[in-house]
Amino acid sequence: MHLPPSAFMKYYFYLIFSFFFPFLSGTTAQVNLNQGLIGCYPFTGNANDLSNRNNDGDVRGAKLTTDRFGNANAAYDFDGIDDFIEIGVQDLKINEFSYSMWIYPRSLPSYDQAFFMFSIGSASGDQGMLIGNEYTGVLTGFSNGSYLGYDYNVRCMTRAMPKLNQWYHIVLAKDVTNYYFYVDGKLICASPTKGSAAYYGTGIVKATIGARFNYGQAINAIIDDVHLYNRSLNTTEVETLFKGVPSTAPEKITLTQDKTTTCAGEQIQFTASVNSPTVSYYWKVDGIIQSIAFSNEFIYQLPDRHVDYQTTISVEASDKNSCFPSDPATAEKTITVAKCDSSSENPSLFVPTAFTPNNDGKNDTWEIFNPDAFSELKISIFNRWGEVIFQSAGYARPWNGTYKGVVVPAGAYPYKIYSQRNLIKQGVVSIIH
Repeated sequence: MHLPPSAFMKYYFYLIFSFFFPFLSGTTAQVNLNQGLIGCYPFTGNANDLSNRNNDGDVRGAKLTTDRFGNANAAYDFDGIDDFIEIGVQDLKINEFSYSMWIYPRSLPSYDQAFFMFSIGSASGDQGMLIGNEYTGVLTGFSNGSYLGYDYNVRCMTRAMPKLNQWYHIVLAKDVTNYYFYVDGKLICASPTKGSAAYYGTGIVKATIGARFNYGQAINAIIDDVHLYNRSLNTTEVETLFKGVPSTAPEKITLTQDKTTTCAGEQIQFTASVNSPTVSYYWKVDGIIQSIAFSNEFIYQLPDRHVDYQTTISVEASDKNSCFPSDPATAEKTITVAKCDSSSENPSLFVPTAFTPNNDGKNDTWEIFNPDAFSELKISIFNRWGEVIFQSAGYARPWNGTYKGVVVPAGAYPYKIYSQRNLIKQGVVSIIH
């Protein structure tokens, strides 16, 4: 079994679970949790929405932290004072919906108070999930308070305060006839709507994670894996989100090389191609990891041995930035390397297509390989308006993704590389946060 990238650990435990309990895994095999998905926030490095709505979150104060599987920068920490994440409401003011999230509470509200995990609404009405302490004289523990009209709402609660410093999975779902409230995959209660539609108040509707729509009643907790739907999830679907979404079958991957004959001591470039978007590539030589990068290209300096030999290049491509990731795609190629004179080979310049300047110690700079083999090398990088944001004579210090001391936004940045005033390579490098 290949070791999955850290982002996949959010879902990897399901594979272990289904191996030992196959009679349960069959109940979720046909579940399609992409159906009706209008918001997906795995919080893997940012608050971007990975659904097709692209409704990215605006982070106000919350800080990235470790998730429930020990992955760094894979969940958000809310301080319970003024932290929240706001998202657009254009797709959320609907009558049927589901909200799902994981939460790790660190403190509880005082008597007749509440901390909100999620809220969509405005003055005099919202749809919300919260932790209450006899809030409004009723709501205690994990609760939902959902308005169906001005001063008219339905309420559901666990009636017991949760234990602190542990993870919980919370879901609020609504169809035409009922609200359904779940904690850790179990239905707490169903509340009838009596024919009324979801009500979002009398003012400008806002949607917030970690606080109420008015930015108050903020929660002191870690929140992760927020999923929003334009339909009511059923019990099986809620259980699947709680237990872990089964990974799909591996995608096919094609591995090619830039040379048909290989000589000891020379460089060879490999390219991985898959039939779905992928982000992370794990490159190995004879089973030893050489590179974990966002580039589908890998350049390798073949050892200069005195005899012919074979070496195996393998790659694992993992769709890190996916709401429900698929299994990694894998491929390998064994090549025969001859002891031959490669001194007449022209030098090659390997330029990665992306990097991640997030100071995590991996792929923080744009590492160009073999620049010293070219004389009078000049590199220029531009923004979308054609402005030069980086320029270097030679490449002694790789670009760290900054312009005027500030890391540039995520996106694609054109570049041109000259040697002796001749353009030898141009393309686009992607910044990924």
